[in-house]
Amino acid sequence: MHGSNTISTNGTISSRGRSNVEFKWVVPTDLPSYPRVYAVLDQENSITEIHEDNNKGYNILGIFSVTGVEDENIIIPEEYTLYQSYPNPFNPTTKIKYSLPNSDIVSLKVFDILGREIAVLVNEYKTAGTYSVEFNASKFASGVYFYQLKSGNFLETKKMTLLK
Repeated sequence: MHGSNTISTNGTISSRGRSNVEFKWVVPTDLPSYPRVYAVLDQENSITEIHEDNNKGYNILGIFSVTGVEDENIIIPEEYTLYQSYPNPFNPTTKIKYSLPNSDIVSLKVFDILGREIAVLVNEYKTAGTYSVEFNASKFASGVYFYQLKSGNFLETKKMTLLK
């Protein structure tokens, strides 16, 4: 899969030099979970062909080269995941993170120890990606609560503890 984004710097980069750049990039949904990202370094626009077996004109951006990612949805998860809320125990707020490999109607609900629904955090169509939602329990009593993610045929429940 080939892309075509142009990124410019605020000046020239010296030979074997370094420059930080910012750009927005949308990853196609059919990429593997660890796509290779190449940045072409060709100030004169003279390189017309890049090969994987040479290092002229490009730099592979490794995991440590990419910083400041604003949106986790740039990589599509391979499976459904409901993460443990954090912090846990919490007072009065905690974050609940979840990943969806497919776009679908998503439901994220909170239940008390007796199984009564006390909050609906998400109940809408979501595209595939990773999301985070905050649960504010300031109006609830200390105790054990459960949160449940439902999407398609996926259903998972986890426990969290509110300590006031």
